[in-house]
Amino acid sequence: MIETKRLKSELTQTTIDVETGELITTTQSKTFSVKINQDEFFMTYFEQLAGFFELTSAKEILLMVKLCGIAEFNTGRVFLTAERRKELMEQLNMSKNYISVCLKSLADKKLIKGSRNDYVINPIVFWKGNNKTRNEMIKAKGKLQINIEFTPND
Repeated sequence: MIETKRLKSELTQTTIDVETGELITTTQSKTFSVKINQDEFFMTYFEQLAGFFELTSAKEILLMVKLCGIAEFNTGRVFLTAERRKELMEQLNMSKNYISVCLKSLADKKLIKGSRNDYVINPIVFWKGNNKTRNEMIKAKGKLQINIEFTPND
């Protein structure tokens, strides 16, 4: 995200008038614009929030962390090509079927949306990108939601 900021600089200078010996103070002010390239991003620590999202399987948590790591900037998209699935299988020591089970469970919990090869991580829970794009994505039709219910312990 490129942001423009207006900055003001003041330079005060004191000189001596050689004829009168008087101290003369002058101040110069300049205002200028600076463009700052500042990408914004957010992180969610799923390991600490696993209970909050009812993630009961350590493999489910690890898969979610990996998906967030490979998600595209400003879209939250994760393309699970055959090669990428194979990498996940090796990194997480999971079978192809178990990855599918975990993906379905994450989708059921509204943490991801999609199927087969193309997923989007819920931008309400995890986002890497700028705020404007995230807000637009949340407002768009077919937005992802997360619903949390609290029940008192009996």
